[in-house]
Amino acid sequence: MSFGKFLEGDRKLKLLVNFWTLALWALIIIDFFLKNKFDGVLGVMSAVYSATLSLYVGTKEFKRWHQLYDGRHPGEIFIICWTVLIFGLLLLSMFLGYEYKVAVEVVADYVVVLSVFAITQESKKLYKKACGK
Repeated sequence: MSFGKFLEGDRKLKLLVNFWTLALWALIIIDFFLKNKFDGVLGVMSAVYSATLSLYVGTKEFKRWHQLYDGRHPGEIFIICWTVLIFGLLLLSMFLGYEYKVAVEVVADYVVVLSVFAITQESKKLYKKACGK
């Protein structure tokens, strides 16, 4: 089975995104408490995560516009989890001292997630308007 064939299923792509999300969150937390010891690895994982998320969302939106997607993914919950993580780390860095910093890649990932969410919300509105829903 080719990798392209593997990625055809929405569930498989969703599992792949969930895997990278959890792996990235774990690394973000570990990196924070170890005072940015994994900044090189974090950059690579952030890039892989952003690409995987973009692939999943792009595929989902393409299928929506071609009437092939009717599933629901609770994007709001995803945003809340990311926000809690970022806000929690920022609060901790204020209380723990200067040596505990949120990595720039983490902030960039958060911006990517928020941007992707905003784009998909707008796409849903446009789709509903185009279909008269």
